Amino acid sequence: MKFEIIKDQEKLERKRRYLAEKYPYSLETFGKVVGYEMPVLKPSFPRLTTWLEKSSYPRQFWGINYYVATNNGYIDRMVPAAEYYKLAFRSIADEQYSIALSVNRIDALQIEINGAYKATREVMPLSGHASFKASTFVYTLKSELGNFFFVSRSLLDTIATLMHFLYGPKSKQHRSFTDFIKFARQDRSEMGQGIDNEMKDYIDKNFNWYARLKDMRDYITHYKSIDISFYEQTDESVHIYLEDRFEISELIHTVHSGITAFIEFMDVYFEKRLKGESR
Repeated sequence: MKFEIIKDQEKLERKRRYLAEKYPYSLETFGKVVGYEMPVLKPSFPRLTTWLEKSSYPRQFWGINYYVATNNGYIDRMVPAAEYYKLAFRSIADEQYSIALSVNRIDALQIEINGAYKATREVMPLSGHASFKASTFVYTLKSELGNFFFVSRSLLDTIATLMHFLYGPKSKQHRSFTDFIKFARQDRSEMGQGIDNEMKDYIDKNFNWYARLKDMRDYITHYKSIDISFYEQTDESVHIYLEDRFEISELIHTVHSGITAFIEFMDVYFEKRLKGESR
C-alpha cells in the first residue's frame, strides 16, 4: 500500500487530474445504486470522537491530503487529512466487530469439536491413541482463524495510518503498525520529533501478544495453512493447539484483549494529549 502525505498544492492538482482521467466513467454504468441500512456499531474511540467533533484541532490539517493507493494501482483515492480520522474510526469499528465475531465463532467451534469428540471417540488398537470424527469443524476453524489473524493485523495497520493525524501535521507517517512500534520504541526519534515516553512505556509493558499475532499471520501468509492438533485431557475433553505451539483459547483471547486494551488506551491518552496541545 501507498499512503502519501501531499502538502504541495501543485502536486495535489496533478494527482486530482490524474484520478479524473483514470476514472472517467459514470458509476451509473454499474446499474442503479441500492441503499442499505445496518445497525450502528459502537464507536472505537468514543472520547476522541466527541472531543474532535467540537475541537478546532482538525483545522491544522487543512490543505493536507492523503493519497491512498494499492501497489498495482487498481484502487487509489485522495482523502483530506482533516477528515481521514472519521473514515479510519469507522474502519476500525468495523474490524473490531469482525474480530469479535470470529472470537465468538472460534469459542463455539471448540464446544462443537468437544461434543463431536465425546460422541465419536474411539481408541486405536495399535497405537492406543484416541481418535474421533471431526467432520468439517477443523476446516471451519481454520477459516475463522484466518479471518481473526488477518483482520487483527489489518486493524492495527489502520491504526498506524492514524498516527500522523494524532501526532500532528509535522509528524511521521507510518506504513505499517510494525513500523510504528519500531519508531515508538527507539531511543531517539527521527525527524527531530520528541520521544513519546508514555506510548513507549505502554508498548514495552503490554505488547507481548503482538509478536505472537505477527508471527502467526506471517506464517500462514508466506508458508502454509495452520496445523490443528488435539490433546486429550484427564476429563476426556480436548484442548486445541495451533502448530503445536499455542493453545487456541489462550492465544485468541490474549490477542483480542490486547487489541481492545490498546484501543481503549489510545482513546484516553490521545484525548488528553490533544487537549493539552490545543490550549
